[in-house]
Amino acid sequence: MKTYRQHVISDGKKWVVVFLAILLIVVAITCYVTDGFTNFNPYCWFGHNYNENGICTNCGYQIEHNYQLKYDQDNHWEECSVCHDIKEDSTVPHEFVFQSNSTHHYKQCSVCGYIDETSRSDHNYVDGKCECGAIEIVEDSTTYYFYNKDGWKNVYAYAWTEETVAITPQIGDYVLMGNLLGDETQWTAEGSVKLFYNELTHEYVFEGLKLTAGMQFKIVFLDDVNLYFNTIEQGVDNSLYSYSDDGNIVISQDGIYNFYFKVDSNELYFATGTKEKAPNTEIVSDVVTSDWPGDLMTAVPNHDGWYSVKLDNAHKLIFTDNVGNQTDNIIIDTENHYFNGEQWVSDFDN
Repeated sequence: MKTYRQHVISDGKKWVVVFLAILLIVVAITCYVTDGFTNFNPYCWFGHNYNENGICTNCGYQIEHNYQLKYDQDNHWEECSVCHDIKEDSTVPHEFVFQSNSTHHYKQCSVCGYIDETSRSDHNYVDGKCECGAIEIVEDSTTYYFYNKDGWKNVYAYAWTEETVAITPQIGDYVLMGNLLGDETQWTAEGSVKLFYNELTHEYVFEGLKLTAGMQFKIVFLDDVNLYFNTIEQGVDNSLYSYSDDGNIVISQDGIYNFYFKVDSNELYFATGTKEKAPNTEIVSDVVTSDWPGDLMTAVPNHDGWYSVKLDNAHKLIFTDNVGNQTDNIIIDTENHYFNGEQWVSDFDN
């Protein structure tokens, strides 16, 4: 049996061993983190002592540089984030380029990102262009006025642009194919007159085609294998047409014609009209206000009954109260901007 003295000595040895083990672990971790074991130099167990060149003055270990871009107002360079060594030949002047937004510009180095605050200024346009390259955007809005003679509670303006664009008949179109465009040899899809579908009447329509006597055509559905139609509805005036030996429809009188082709019966109705329209064109519209009923107009101070709205590049508009009252489609007058309820006038007093 151990004596009390023997127990004390035994326990003391255990604690000494535990202490030494813990100390060894702490030293090992510290040296690992600080690269202290490099070259097994005991002076560097707890970290190197680097000089300005990144070399340890105790063991001679040289650090692996981590160069990062630094700058001042004149130059930029590459500098080590650990020892602050500046990479040889890396100090060079800034390479400035213009940066800009809608109102101003400034110079910024394209390499390091340094911004020269002294260069920050508003755009100065000469002939529509600033020295930084920004292009002047000219506001093209115009104020229009409407006289609310019927006392509508609210007045809205719904406006849009219209542009006539050229189109070419293509697969899936119904066309008038023949020599209708004045070329005797033109019996191709490219030389045909496109018909436009009317969803309300379920017809293919073209109104306003100017023709001369003797011109010939058929209705054609353009497909991989074109389908031809020449049946004329009974109500068409017989004096306007005849048939050729080839079954083509032949125009008998000079004039402007409206065509309506009914796909359910494959019959053509046509008659003379009054307003000529260019073939193979269509009108493309773009709304320049909010969706219907458009933009709410503002009452004009000191001019009872008058309301105003700003519009950009509008071609046509409708004034409405959005509860059942509205004007017809009004073509905008580019010179007179006051609509008195009946026509455009030059000012409030007219």
